[in-house]
Amino acid sequence: MVVIFVSSNLDLLPQSPLVNPDPHGFLGALLPMYGSMQTCLAAALAPTTPLRPVAASLTWTGALTLIALLVFWLRTRERQLCDAFTLGSIR
Repeated sequence: MVVIFVSSNLDLLPQSPLVNPDPHGFLGALLPMYGSMQTCLAAALAPTTPLRPVAASLTWTGALTLIALLVFWLRTRERQLCDAFTLGSIR
């Protein structure tokens, strides 16, 4: 629970105007929540949708999905091989 709280704050605090007077500078646009935050603000306040934050959100979603699938595939692949060897030696 603490890890979730700390990691979400590490992502959102640099975008806060109270902490950082220039949230769009340096690495602000590279943070995972930047695109979704800007998209939500634009949906509420702007007449058009900015495409750059939408693309950033989709890029982060796609990259993290691919990483999760790769880790899942590696973890289950190793387990299947171990289970096959274990079952073969028992019989």
